[in-house]
Amino acid sequence: MKSADGLIIYGYLGGNQEEGIIIVAKEDDTLEKLETIGLHPFTTPFDPIETVIEGLFHVENKIRERALELAGVFKAPEFIEPLFHLAAGDTELEIRERALEALGQFIHEGKISDFHRTDDGSEEKEDTGRTNKNQFLAIKEFMLRSAEAGDWPSELRVKALVVLASVEAEEAKRLIDKFYCSEDNVLTAGAVEAISRLSDGDWQQIVLKELSSSYGPARKRAAVNAAGLHGITEAGPELIRLLENSDDEVLRRAAAEAIGRLNWPEGVEHLKKFQDDRDDKVQKKVTESLVRMAGVEE
Repeated sequence: MKSADGLIIYGYLGGNQEEGIIIVAKEDDTLEKLETIGLHPFTTPFDPIETVIEGLFHVENKIRERALELAGVFKAPEFIEPLFHLAAGDTELEIRERALEALGQFIHEGKISDFHRTDDGSEEKEDTGRTNKNQFLAIKEFMLRSAEAGDWPSELRVKALVVLASVEAEEAKRLIDKFYCSEDNVLTAGAVEAISRLSDGDWQQIVLKELSSSYGPARKRAAVNAAGLHGITEAGPELIRLLENSDDEVLRRAAAEAIGRLNWPEGVEHLKKFQDDRDDKVQKKVTESLVRMAGVEE
């Protein structure tokens, strides 16, 4: 079975379908190379879709996790219902999280604009290898119910919200407001992450508040990304301060990139000070932002 990314299932680690772990490799990896890491190629015909589904419910978590990864990579429609089952009711929180992530891979590929009307009025989908409309809507509805499920762990509700935000779901805006007003820190941090994925909405007040806060680096990075995504020019001075003072190089790279997305001419001179930065990746982001800002000025 092969995906659009050139991934193909070659066999199992271990030697048989019951005990082994599914292996995927790039098409240009030779079988000889794979054998050096203990791969046993398939010796009998098998159904790859059924094999992955069986893996989703295997007794060993390491095999279930590999199957979840494959379900997100190959996005076969047959995987959707089993993923719903795992996300809603598995006993392991991590498995539920990974099932939501795998479903997110389906909905991320699903775009309503891929559909067109046929002569008889029915809806048909272009053969793009993406999730069809009914599947897209079913997953979106599942994510909405998951995000709203007050009895679910906050981590899972956040996963669902981020997926909704990533596909520009209108409902995400209402949920972001709700989560951000919560006293649950996981939900409030999740709201900031969702803002960094949803291009619609007026989030300036929240983003500026988050940038000046003392929250942890992951939440601060989400605020930085949101500032860039939403073009919040007022965030420019705080982003420069992060470049100057932060010890988190990943955060500094994000700040350099975000500045380049602002309509902030004054930022050019500030960024030039970091062209010889101590971090090569920061230098690269600074250069890219200066090029982008020069294009805007022209």
